[in-house]
Amino acid sequence: MAEAFILSCRAYSESDLIVEFFMENGERCQGFARAAKNSKRRFPHQFRSTGLYQVSFSKRRDSRSLSPVASCELLRYYEGIESGSFSTLLRWTFLMEWLREEAVEPIGFEDLKLFAEKMSGGLSQEALLEFCRFSIDQQGLRPNFLECSHCHKAMDESKGVVFSLARFGLCHPECGAGLRLSSNAVAWWSEAFEPSGPLSAEDASALEKILPSYLQSGLGRELKSLRLLQQELSESSSGPSGWTTSSGRLPSPLEQVLRVEERAPSLPPFPPSLGLAGEDLPKPIG
Repeated sequence: MAEAFILSCRAYSESDLIVEFFMENGERCQGFARAAKNSKRRFPHQFRSTGLYQVSFSKRRDSRSLSPVASCELLRYYEGIESGSFSTLLRWTFLMEWLREEAVEPIGFEDLKLFAEKMSGGLSQEALLEFCRFSIDQQGLRPNFLECSHCHKAMDESKGVVFSLARFGLCHPECGAGLRLSSNAVAWWSEAFEPSGPLSAEDASALEKILPSYLQSGLGRELKSLRLLQQELSESSSGPSGWTTSSGRLPSPLEQVLRVEERAPSLPPFPPSLGLAGEDLPKPIG
């Protein structure tokens, strides 16, 4: 048996499911869960993406083909991710889709567990914004900070800067309607790969309104895992029965969030097993 996160889950037939796992050894593999929709004994928690599982396969697992799933037991349910804001869901589901990409170098499994614990307990607003900002850069969606997206003339921050989702970028106030950004907010966004200073509450609030929608619009597609989560939430608002509550490359969005959290002074408490203090997170079953 091995620990795993669930990256995706889709119907194969009336009762069968194909589940994609991110395993504790860093591998991504697909499993075939026969009669999973009808078997509450073998699969009581139905492969929700906001949980940590212990998975076993009925025969040797092969990362290149479907492996029959023998059991999938829930170890921890990250309730705070599901019950949090839309922005929290967006960041988690974007991370799941990002991990599904073949070209992505797998992140550390223990780092992903730590991130899930922190997100469930409540990440600082700055860390959430960091995640979205670096995700935008990871996807090649970085806007032009030097010229107006409408008239293409040089930006003059003394005259003001607005963000226009319709024009998918920054522009002069007279060139398009949008949310006005301060020079500090623009500087914070543009310094994606440099140390950033703290954001004021007003600037953080403005960026919180912009970055998630900018990211999703830039991807030009619906986040499949977000749709799955929305479906799960519509089916159950309180969680299912039985659940308790480096190396020269650019850093991943997850690594950036963890780095920001290290210097954030107002973090929520976490279990001693993570090397932190407190015990305010959902406990494992049993």
